[in-house]
Amino acid sequence: ETARAEKELEQLRLEKQRLQTETRNLEADKEHLVLESNEMSKRVQSVEERMIAMTAECRKMEETSEELQQKNAKLNAQLERETARAEKELEQLRLEKQRLQTETRNLEADKEHLVLESNEMSKRVQSVEERMIAMTAECRKMEETSEELQQKNAKLNAQLERETARAEK
Repeated sequence: ETARAEKELEQLRLEKQRLQTETRNLEADKEHLVLESNEMSKRVQSVEERMIAMTAECRKMEETSEELQQKNAKLNAQLERETARAEKELEQLRLEKQRLQTETRNLEADKEHLVLESNEMSKRVQSVEERMIAMTAECRKMEETSEELQQKNAKLNAQLERETARAEK
């Protein structure tokens, strides 16, 4: 009877050790998932910050374009087209940012699915980064266009002053 009790006790000890090992493994897995989730959240936050900066930069470019439109009617049509296109792209970026924020909250609420969703999130972040690169190029193009328009405006103003002076003589 005591031999059977000792055997059961030994089995219980072994089961306890197995469960302790399994618990440690699960805790390590949980910690890994939390770290991975935090890293993903940092990447999403970084993308959001860059999107905010890009939005501010684009808004500043729009204001400059509007000032040039008021100075020269000929340039007005071209600047309106560029501004409309930039606004569409900004709206797409805002929607993408909102979508990423929603996904971030979902990732924090449901970390059990993080492993399955991390590949998809990486693709989405890459897509946003590619869009940001494209937006950066578009803003640079708008800066160049703005500079060209300012130069054209200055030439037209100089020509207007010459013509006005000539007409007044």
